[in-house]
Amino acid sequence: MPRDGLPITHKLLTSLLNVGIIRASISGTPCSPALVAMRSKREKIMNNQEKHLGSVPEDIEDVLRLIEKSYDIKFEGNELGHIRTFGQLTNHIISKIKLESKSDCTDQQAFYKLRTVIETIKDHKKRIEPKAQLTDIFPRRTRRKDIKEIEKRLGLNLKALRPRHIITNSLLIILLASIVVLFIKWQFGLAGFLFSIGGLWISQRMGTEFKDRTLGELTDRMTQLNYVKSRRQSGTMNIKEIQNKIEKLFVDNLGLDEKTIDKDTVII
Repeated sequence: MPRDGLPITHKLLTSLLNVGIIRASISGTPCSPALVAMRSKREKIMNNQEKHLGSVPEDIEDVLRLIEKSYDIKFEGNELGHIRTFGQLTNHIISKIKLESKSDCTDQQAFYKLRTVIETIKDHKKRIEPKAQLTDIFPRRTRRKDIKEIEKRLGLNLKALRPRHIITNSLLIILLASIVVLFIKWQFGLAGFLFSIGGLWISQRMGTEFKDRTLGELTDRMTQLNYVKSRRQSGTMNIKEIQNKIEKLFVDNLGLDEKTIDKDTVII
């Protein structure tokens, strides 16, 4: 499970995403050719006994976009068409990263970067350590402003905040109810549908709850989403870290248990 937990209606939302109801309404973004090539294999593996993610293709595509941004790479055409397992995917990603290999720790470098910026913008009297609680460092009233300032100074996106689960759960329940009402009284159903979609969109951009608990966890998020920019020396990487970072991206963004994913897990 992701560190911030998932709303209780996550499975219902995933089902809606699977049939394209919500995704088409929010983004309208077509699937990439690379993922289309991978998706063609989905039906062939669903009935066998191999372990697979069981996630909808669009969710996997979202993770692939995060990987592209984090490692400054681009998946072209159907280059992922031959990919079947998680191990094959990570090996392929690593082969695309044309950076000098180093043995230093990216998390450590990212933590020092993050701490330096925090000490610059905040009058925090206590020593800032990885175990420091984010809620102690950032009071709610200035939290969004502080996080935006940190992102601006570091030149990256932390995606650190979320709305309260009670808000997202309530809006998702309204959304599901509206879909049912569409078949009974379409005017009311459409109004509820648009209200819930708009509410979800706004709440994601106005949330003040941290997805992580400690500064160390936020540092881990920073290196997952912004690996290249988190490095002290640009143009370098630690190849031993990357497989674990990619695995965490899948686990955190698809709501997986870490035990369900390994190098032999079928992706799609």
